[in-house]
Amino acid sequence: MNAQKLLLVAALTAGALLLACSPGPARIPITVEGERPRAPVTFGIPLPRGELVSTENVRVRNGAGEEIPSQITPVTTWGLADGSLKWIWVDFFTDGSGRYTVEHGPEVRRTVEAESPIPVREYID
Repeated sequence: MNAQKLLLVAALTAGALLLACSPGPARIPITVEGERPRAPVTFGIPLPRGELVSTENVRVRNGAGEEIPSQITPVTTWGLADGSLKWIWVDFFTDGSGRYTVEHGPEVRRTVEAESPIPVREYID
């Protein structure tokens, strides 16, 4: 495991431990060392049962606190008991700030969507 991935894992672990102690939206700090602007970042976040029910309630902010485009993908749920999300994937492109925050909670609303870099066209033969 390279140092960049190890640092990301450590930041996610520390952030997950802080979730239970924080009022308001949960905030997970992410540090990307040696980043280049527009570099893709992908990682997963485990969630406690009942913590999050929709990926619409997740957003990524840069070091200046501005929301940046991101793609949040549900991976698995806690099942039929409550349907809450168990794991999500977070994808975004870096902007050179080096520090990011993933926020989630019922009061969080993502307002900036990632644009699809691949246009999809339907052809009928």
